[in-house]
Amino acid sequence: MKKILENTVLLMILPWIFVWGILCILEKRKRKNENGNKDENRYVIQNDDIFFPLFSLGMFLFSFCLFYSVFFTEFDISVVISVSAFVIFFAILTLDSAIWRVIVDGDIIKYRSFYGITRTYNFNDITKGVYTKKGSLKIYIEGKRIFTFYDNLEFSLFENQMRKRKIPLEYKRKEK
Repeated sequence: MKKILENTVLLMILPWIFVWGILCILEKRKRKNENGNKDENRYVIQNDDIFFPLFSLGMFLFSFCLFYSVFFTEFDISVVISVSAFVIFFAILTLDSAIWRVIVDGDIIKYRSFYGITRTYNFNDITKGVYTKKGSLKIYIEGKRIFTFYDNLEFSLFENQMRKRKIPLEYKRKEK
């Protein structure tokens, strides 16, 4: 009985230890990126690569489950739809973490969207930046939003460059 209870407690604590380890790795990589991005003229802003293997693994495992449920079990449309939804979800996360990025090289800004479309902008063309309530930064050229830095990205170098060039930064306030 004690062994069963000890194993149950261990199984309850193990996921928390795993999450804590992932968070420590993320924090260490964030500090390394902050120290490594000293050059304000050339830098890359992109999603953290640590999640790419996890998303790829999730996509692979759910693809295998989808294949297995279609060909080796009794066909059930609800299972196929639900597993397909997870495959699509992990595929989107995998593509987003691999493709989306902003490359700054002096005055030139190269933005590659989630769809793989690359656009080139100039810092002098940017008219404003707007902080949202959630902490993301939207970049505009003449009233048209060109891209958004979400709160999970490290975009302080871009923000500092906007401040040096006296590009206005607005803050959205809560409306009552």
